[in-house]
This record gives sequence, C-alpha cells and structure tokens, in this order.
Amino acid sequence: MIVFLDKSILLYFYQDKIKCYGGSLGIRDETLFWIFDGSGRSKFGGENVLEDIFQMAAAYGFHICNNHPFIDGNKRTVLIAMYLFLFRNGCKINVSEKVFYALVMDLASGKVGKDELREFLKNSTVEFYWFINIELTPKKIVIFSLRPSKLYEIADYLAENYFLE
Repeated sequence: MIVFLDKSILLYFYQDKIKCYGGSLGIRDETLFWIFDGSGRSKFGGENVLEDIFQMAAAYGFHICNNHPFIDGNKRTVLIAMYLFLFRNGCKINVSEKVFYALVMDLASGKVGKDELREFLKNSTVEFYWFINIELTPKKIVIFSLRPSKLYEIADYLAENYFLE
C-alpha cells in the first residue's frame, strides 16, 4: 500500500519553512497547488499509472518545482515533499543536504527532468524498517521489521478486526 502525502501535511511544513527561513507566505495559485494532490496518484483502470514510489516522488517534486504554486519557498517545498513521501513509504534519501539541494536547483533551472530525478531518487535511497511491538489481550501479536506502508495496512486490519464493534 502506497502512503500518499496529504496536502495539509505539506502545507504545515511549507509554512514552517517560510517562518524559519523567511519569504512571503501564501499560495500563489490555488489551482496549481491542487494539481499537487494528483501528481503522484495518477490512475487508469484502478491501477497506478506511475511505476514506483520513485516516479511518484519525482512527480511531486517536478510539478511543485515547475508550477510554482507558492509565493515563495517552492524549492524548499520540493525537498520536503519528496523526502516526506519517500520516508512515509519506507525509503530514506541517503545523500548530503548539499547534493539534494543542488539537485533541486538543477531541477528548477531545467538541467534535470522528471526521468533523471526519478533515477537519482531511486539510486540515492535506502529502505528502512520500523520496529514495533503490538500486544492484544488475550491474543498477543508481535510484529517486527516492517516498512511504514505495511504498518499502515496492519493498523487498518487491527482496527477493523479488534477495535471496531
């Protein structure tokens, strides 16, 4: 199960970065911001059009960077969107801040396209796992080594089967 970004989460981080680093706060074009919501979720016949989470993360980054939905902070928001999306899906970008920043600057200047961005993300991430322990009485369930997306699936299952009347 792929965990997509919620616009409210992205807006929270966008606003936080503007407060921390300066700039004019606000959405320049509401329509362009709404496009963000669909950029990684494209479907046809119920199936994802985009091949993998790296292509989806690249779509988020590419469209925010090129559409400039915010008055200021678009490139900072690109960094946040790609990082958060991959993190929520069990991947951590494993490059220095300087390298990641240079990539986004190249994306903004047109030196890097969506396909190159996808390849960079694919080659620069590592999978990580969350470790949790869930105990249910009288049953005991212990879960180890899960990707975050799998954790959400299990949480949904537990809620439906154990906690809902």
